[in-house]
Amino acid sequence: MSQRTQFKDKPHARWPLLLVAGFVILIHASWGLVGDEIVAGGGLADGDSYTRLVRVEQLYETGAWFDNTIPRANAPFGVSVHWTRPFDAALIVLAAPMMPVLGVKSALYWAGVVISPLFHLIAALVMVWAMTPVLGRTGALIAGAMTGTQFGVLAFSIIGRADHHAVFGVTVLLTLGFLARALSDPPSRCPFHNLNAVLLGVMLSFGLWMGPETLILLGLCFAATGLSWVAGEEGAPRRNMYAALGLLVSLVLMVVAEKGVGDFFLVEYDRVSIVHVTLAALLLAFWSVVAASERVWHRVGVLGRGVLGGVGAGCTVLVLRLLYDGLLLNPLTGVDPVVLEIFGAIAEYSPIRDTAHFLFYVGSAALAAPWVLWRTYTNWFGPQRWMWLTLAAAVLVYTLLAVTWARWTLYAGFFLSLIIADLMVSADTAINRRFTLPTRVPIKVAVIALIAIGPALAGMIGLATAGADKKAEIKAGANSCPLAEVTQFLKGPEWASRPRIIVASANFGAEILYRTPHRVVATVHHRNTAGVYDGYRIFSAKDEAQVLGLLRKRRVDLLLLCPESSHDGYFLTGEGTFYQRLENGDLPVWLSKIPLPEKAAKAFRLFEVRL
Repeated sequence: MSQRTQFKDKPHARWPLLLVAGFVILIHASWGLVGDEIVAGGGLADGDSYTRLVRVEQLYETGAWFDNTIPRANAPFGVSVHWTRPFDAALIVLAAPMMPVLGVKSALYWAGVVISPLFHLIAALVMVWAMTPVLGRTGALIAGAMTGTQFGVLAFSIIGRADHHAVFGVTVLLTLGFLARALSDPPSRCPFHNLNAVLLGVMLSFGLWMGPETLILLGLCFAATGLSWVAGEEGAPRRNMYAALGLLVSLVLMVVAEKGVGDFFLVEYDRVSIVHVTLAALLLAFWSVVAASERVWHRVGVLGRGVLGGVGAGCTVLVLRLLYDGLLLNPLTGVDPVVLEIFGAIAEYSPIRDTAHFLFYVGSAALAAPWVLWRTYTNWFGPQRWMWLTLAAAVLVYTLLAVTWARWTLYAGFFLSLIIADLMVSADTAINRRFTLPTRVPIKVAVIALIAIGPALAGMIGLATAGADKKAEIKAGANSCPLAEVTQFLKGPEWASRPRIIVASANFGAEILYRTPHRVVATVHHRNTAGVYDGYRIFSAKDEAQVLGLLRKRRVDLLLLCPESSHDGYFLTGEGTFYQRLENGDLPVWLSKIPLPEKAAKAFRLFEVRL
């Protein structure tokens, strides 16, 4: 058997892990020293990071594990979020050693700064373990390092990004590792001998606990194990049954851990719930029946098993849709088009619109897609065919998803890393066969560099060229509204005496929550579309009566503007809007302008509502 399919770890072979870790650390350290301006200024990467720390501070102060609301957002009503507790707990554990020295808030801040790079580092090391059975030790080591060259991965794991996305890299790769081992395990009726299958289900359930995006990976994994049964592989039904059993049992425990027994049957689509438990139960029921009648289905042939598998999958989807009609729907389905436009302007929610961004984030797919298809073809009659089929499907699915919704670039990046690594190993071998020293050295360096960073470098050049024409636009964007200045003012004695309700751009909401004791109407979160929409309606209204009605409904105390910035752009819907009146100084009698300190006044306008 070749090195690609079998590798025996030896103690002296473990030191290359340090090189993988060192490379990933170097990438993040370089960005922190050279590219970062946000953490250096005491900030965080995005609104989700601020909201996460608000949520974790609340958990630490109250101990209310099952309280999933942020009372100060969507003021005065509050709003629930779809996030789950494992990442919150990880932040607290990471911050705990720093708390005696820095205090709770600063310790949690620094934990939030480093946690995503830390999970990226863990994912890179897990990659080596997970992919050794498929790529061989050398390929797996390179794959771990290559995660540091995928900008789809780096975008979600940079310093200052205090959200849970980087954890998905760890869960995806652990899942792949257990899948590879489960598919290679010899047939057995003993549960212990099917431990890899059970752990496959456990890791899928943990991924679902982190977020419903894992449903895509679950579908890919069970499709691969299901096809192995259709092909007639011995022991496949029992392996699939144990995977479904691990999924169901661990999901039940995780739903209870997240929500408590009282809310176990609460239906939620964007957060682990009874919906996902039902899916696991249906999978277990199907594979239990198939395993119990394995001899019967072995005799009906590939066609009969294929028909049964298709019927089983169809019935599972049908039952789930009948029970839960919101399953698999976009969380923004049904909201006002204005809100969709606002969310569409956020990088994470937007599609990849041009060639330069495609090359920058997932350009490796141009090399990885044909290569993984070729490797699937050449391994079709080998022991790793189902893994290669899974990897091929994952590369294609996640790349297509990334093109339509940028948040999927994280997943695409991890899968592209391992395929690119395999291509690099093959290219190295081919060059060694065809060229002798010293000719092979420059050829090898050029080819490996092209494979590793060529597409991303081309995208970077394209973005730099396009960016030269947009400097003025960028200057009037995020950096033109330094919230630290105005929030420092809002924490002063005059305003900190009681919490005020503030209407501002949804892009400002989370940071205001984090830096001040005040409350906000709008935050960028799909469960707070009502707050985003009301904020938009207030500033875009032309009828003063409508403005007054919304201000009373929301009990608004303060209005905050950052004129001529991209953040407030969605309020500018035409002439005569309330926003334009404020910008022009045409104030109604019930509104007064608040003088701001010099630095804050350069960007912001603050108004107090007196009703």
